[in-house]
Amino acid sequence: MPMREIVIGYLMLLALGFAGTFVIRRECHRLRGLVELRWAFAAMLLALVAMFLRGFVPLVIVSAGGQTAILLGFVFLHLSLARAIQAPHRLFPFLALLLPSFVAALCYFSLVQNSFDARMIVASIGVAIMLAWTARLAMRPVQPALQMPLRWMFRLLVVMSALRIVRFIVTLNVDPNPNLRILDPVQSLLVYLLLLGGLAQAAGTFWISICAQQENDRVRADTDGLTGLLNRRAFEEILLKDLAALGTESVELSLLLIDLDFFKSMNDEFGHLAGDTVLRRVSSVLRHAVRPVDSLARFGGDEFAILLRSAEPGQGLIVAERVLRGLVHMRNLPGNRKMTASLGIATALERDTPVLLIERADRALYRSKNLGRNRLTHFEDDDPPGTDDSVASVLIQ
Repeated sequence: MPMREIVIGYLMLLALGFAGTFVIRRECHRLRGLVELRWAFAAMLLALVAMFLRGFVPLVIVSAGGQTAILLGFVFLHLSLARAIQAPHRLFPFLALLLPSFVAALCYFSLVQNSFDARMIVASIGVAIMLAWTARLAMRPVQPALQMPLRWMFRLLVVMSALRIVRFIVTLNVDPNPNLRILDPVQSLLVYLLLLGGLAQAAGTFWISICAQQENDRVRADTDGLTGLLNRRAFEEILLKDLAALGTESVELSLLLIDLDFFKSMNDEFGHLAGDTVLRRVSSVLRHAVRPVDSLARFGGDEFAILLRSAEPGQGLIVAERVLRGLVHMRNLPGNRKMTASLGIATALERDTPVLLIERADRALYRSKNLGRNRLTHFEDDDPPGTDDSVASVLIQ
């Protein structure tokens, strides 16, 4: 198969991908890893230009320069993937060992001992090592939304590494045409598959970058901008989903509402910036108080909500105690004030709705306020609503 036709077709695809990164960057400027992907396309284009210059420039420029450009293309694909999934790549110490050895070996087999076979073996080993390093990156634990595309990327990288090893073996056992203009069928197939694999890796990296951006947008939409907790809309979606599972799963749900005592006066006296700082500190206290199975949200203003899963009233009391103790032990508050909170808890019933459960927890919360604040009130579901006996209040010292 004529090598020139394969290279020209690949060159056009690379040029299209390189130009496409500029268009996509202009439309989706927050997409991570796009700049590194552009450099990967540029490095691959440079490698193909070096191949077309064969016969017009010294061999060392074509072989060492071209193959090094290919390796750098895979390095930039690795960096693009790392940036897309926001993972530390730790690549530069590794490159400090790989790249000089790679270039030195190519120069040796171009200038000192001119061997096409040796250059192909060095190139195959170098790229295979880089692919294996990227496959290691693809195995990192990530958000659930990125697990499936990264699994496919890992499989692709394993296949590409295997193809590089096969080409290494073929080069040892088959005498290729050193002028690289006409390749035997086996070499042609391997080159074709490797070129397709490189394009697939670039496309896969772009796909993962899009998935990561979509996940970030979803998290941003579900997150309170000040505290980093869930916002009310996201919390109510989770609450609705968990309430729907009450009839099918043996799950105990309780809703704990938390309202900071006298926070408005603190906000008015010391300013909103000081109040925002206090809210961020309170959210940190709440994060340490809840269990991993619970859901924590800023419900609005100075009010927070915790969805307690598999929690009997006694367990809810334990969480409430941790919350109140954590708040009381906060230091260096504006005006050296003491932070307390009023809490209300209600246990979910079958066929409950978010509105009904929130209403009961809210009634218990305001009962805590009316009884002197800094306490937990549990809504007693067996008593008729609307009566003073429908709640049981506990002062937390």
